[in-house]
Amino acid sequence: MEKDNKIEDVKNNKNNEKNLFQLIKKKDILNDNPIIKGLYNNIKIETKKNKENLGSLYNLLHSDYFNIDISMEYLNEKNNQGIIDEIVNLIYTKYVNDSFFYIPEFCSLIYYKDYYFPIKNYLLDCCVDKIKFSILVYWIISSKPNDQKIDDMLLSIEMTLVNNQRSTSSLFNSYLLNKNQSEYDILQSSFNKELKVNYFNYLIHFYQNIKNVCETLKSIEKQERNFYLRNKLKQFNKMIKLNQLKVKDKKEVENSMINLYHGIILPFNDHEIVNDLNCNLIVKFIPELSFCFNTKARVPIKITCECIRVYECDNLENKIIELNEIEEYEIKKSLTFNSIDDFFNNIDNEIKNIKVEEQQKKNEKEILSILNEIKKSNKNPKKEKQKIIQFNKQNNIKKNENKQLIKFTPEIIKIFGEKWSDITEKQKKESSHKNFETYTLKTFIAKANDDLRQELLAIQLIRKFDMIFKKAEINLKLFPYEILVTSKNSGLIEFLPNTISIDSLKKKIPIDWNLNTFYRSFYSNNFEEAQKNFCESLAGYSLITYLLDIKDRHNGNIMIDINGNIIHIDFGFILGISPGNLNFENSPFKLTNEYIEILDGKNSAMFQYFKSLLFKGFIEIKKNYNCFSQIIQIMYKGEPNLPCFIGRKIDDIINNFKSRFHFNKCDLDYYDLVDNLIYYSINNWRTVQYDNFQKLTNNISP
Repeated sequence: MEKDNKIEDVKNNKNNEKNLFQLIKKKDILNDNPIIKGLYNNIKIETKKNKENLGSLYNLLHSDYFNIDISMEYLNEKNNQGIIDEIVNLIYTKYVNDSFFYIPEFCSLIYYKDYYFPIKNYLLDCCVDKIKFSILVYWIISSKPNDQKIDDMLLSIEMTLVNNQRSTSSLFNSYLLNKNQSEYDILQSSFNKELKVNYFNYLIHFYQNIKNVCETLKSIEKQERNFYLRNKLKQFNKMIKLNQLKVKDKKEVENSMINLYHGIILPFNDHEIVNDLNCNLIVKFIPELSFCFNTKARVPIKITCECIRVYECDNLENKIIELNEIEEYEIKKSLTFNSIDDFFNNIDNEIKNIKVEEQQKKNEKEILSILNEIKKSNKNPKKEKQKIIQFNKQNNIKKNENKQLIKFTPEIIKIFGEKWSDITEKQKKESSHKNFETYTLKTFIAKANDDLRQELLAIQLIRKFDMIFKKAEINLKLFPYEILVTSKNSGLIEFLPNTISIDSLKKKIPIDWNLNTFYRSFYSNNFEEAQKNFCESLAGYSLITYLLDIKDRHNGNIMIDINGNIIHIDFGFILGISPGNLNFENSPFKLTNEYIEILDGKNSAMFQYFKSLLFKGFIEIKKNYNCFSQIIQIMYKGEPNLPCFIGRKIDDIINNFKSRFHFNKCDLDYYDLVDNLIYYSINNWRTVQYDNFQKLTNNISP
């Protein structure tokens, strides 16, 4: 037992090779286990070679100064094989968890680097026991331009899952491979090959069919779209139940893989992809809370689903309200297909049958209703006519009463809809998964024929800003929502509940109100808190709007949440590109008179707080310029077809980006810089005219 504990200490160690040596010596286990002894000797020899080859650079790479951000910079800029090998080994030993933030960059490095094999092997090694990681990498790789390296990588991901085998490319990873046999057997048994590969294909097929639904809806009449979508989701629920039944009696397989079969992984990061056990698992779709958006070019769909965490499926039989035998039989009977393809191909036929049956019932009811009306009208036609007239009058009265509601207070209007937590609680009470502690409702928007790769880049940059602000404890608020790119022209976007665009808000409140009136009325009991939230989020988005040169900031792209925060969405124009390439919006950021009124005017304490947040944020972000610059440069090489990159030179993009940091100024000069940015932003003429233009062309409220 003591010997096993010593080996476990080595296995769990996340430090560099030097500390690994010290731990091995300290525990005195070289003589206990020949595998550990061989590992120690191999690392010692390789470390000596690396020190000789890299010279002083080796010391830099292993210093406290070095981190994952600098690692990405070196992987981008250096072509020396020894340096790339050493950095990848460092990531294995020190930065595994931190590296998951950079999945898009790792995928891009594979695309354009000549020597990319260590990077490729690192991603494949992470794919071995992480289904969520695998699907994210697979989607991003598949969204890149066709290339032999891309095809090889996709095949390698599939083969890695099939073979359940890690690469042997790194010193640290050779340790993972050479654990004693019993530990390796445990790793193998945790991820049954067949189950894992089938589940991976199951995910690929499912999300492809979500895309297909979006595409099919475009050819369906608007009034029929929700019907089609909701019946699709009902069929997907049957599919989930079928998968649960498939593995119901497989007790010999470890829970970690079986658990996934109880639903569909929703691979939003939740800022953690260390393992699959903490993933959100879709266990049921909620058709009545899902619907279609009807736009000119496409039909995005909002899907709401019940989710639990994977780890809570261990004791599923004790928590879930099981199907009765009749329901179970019906599901098996209706879904006896040879493959998942057969299932998805059959769904449309089932929906057509449902449609015919429901239409027949509807026709029967209408006929009976008409016959009854005829009988009544035959008795007294004049009286029936008077009833119809009276009915129409009542309807008109009701319509007028609805219009009057707009003049009531915002609390009555319920601007933000029902509280999301209340909706979740109601749904939970009726759910067969109500006994799960991790139960939650998740909502996402699925899009087809829409390239979300630039949106993903923008959100990644915003998330990095947010991480820096939080680490520095600066109260600049940002709300980076989740984006999943599932192909070159499809993806998923996290839906933000209890939010409303300023455009929609202004169409709901009385016509003589502005944003300031709304805040002081709606938040009358807690205005100071809402005002502070508005100020801190306004400062956060003002700073990133300026630094990332974000355009198209009309009121359809700016949201307000239930707590008074503003949230920017839709980043189709970043890093200097603009609608029509006119660059009409030239103010540093959007700062209208309405915003200033909410902050109590330019001479108020709250406005001074706004300025101080901009100053503090600027100083902190300036220290991290290289991190942002490297992300942009790597993605420029790896995603050359993004709108913000097409037809532009990387030097021009980076020079424009760098100029916004004003490195020629000392810290104290940033006070004046912030004043100037605010001066040129306050009710900027072009900002006002752009809002007016959007009103005329797209009916978006200014």
